[in-house]
Amino acid sequence: MIFLTLIFFALAIKPSNAIVKVPTILPEPTEVATPTASPTNTVSDDIQKIREVVQQKVKEKLMQIISPSTSKKSIAGKIVEVSDKSLSIEYHNETRIIQLDPTLTIIDANRNKTTLAKLKVGQDILVLGIDDTQANTFLGKRIIVTDLSKLQIKKTVTTGKIVDMSKTSSILTLVPTHNKNTLFQIRMDTKTEYLSITQQKIKQTDVKSGHRIIAILRPDEKATKTYNAVRLIDLDYKPEPTPTKK
Repeated sequence: MIFLTLIFFALAIKPSNAIVKVPTILPEPTEVATPTASPTNTVSDDIQKIREVVQQKVKEKLMQIISPSTSKKSIAGKIVEVSDKSLSIEYHNETRIIQLDPTLTIIDANRNKTTLAKLKVGQDILVLGIDDTQANTFLGKRIIVTDLSKLQIKKTVTTGKIVDMSKTSSILTLVPTHNKNTLFQIRMDTKTEYLSITQQKIKQTDVKSGHRIIAILRPDEKATKTYNAVRLIDLDYKPEPTPTKK
């Protein structure tokens, strides 16, 4: 009995070098942050877009300076229709619609101011205003009632800048606004009429080199690019100040 007890006790004691199996403990998985896209590329794209917009704006501005779509111009024709905000005239065998500026000034055949209501279909007029070639519109700022028959059938109305005034004869040289590669030789005589932009009569000596003018001309049949001046409207004329009495 004692022997069996000793055997049972011996079996219950494990030797010190016995291998004890320890359960494997795995580390809990950790979330790895997904790398986000660097904002550098987005900023670079935005800067490039801004540069492209600026370059386009600069290009458009340069085109406006080099080849402006709008310019001061005058056209002559016969009225075919009149309304409160516009009128239509026959111009170079075409019908041209003239939009009327709110500050429009109208001068009748007697050089007096008049109203739109007094303009009639069939009247000949000279219109000064802004021509927009891109929008194909003409904004009339001043209308002068005239008689185109007195200008003869062969006539030319042009706007330009005087670049030379002859000191030995009554001839001026004009560069047209719409064709700066052309020179007009304009001869003035005793029948030439000189007016300011306000339709005030001025003298030939008031018309000077560097001034912008509207010229109503008759072609000279004997010389190319030479014209006889019927009427010159000086856009840059400024009356001399009246001296004050002391």
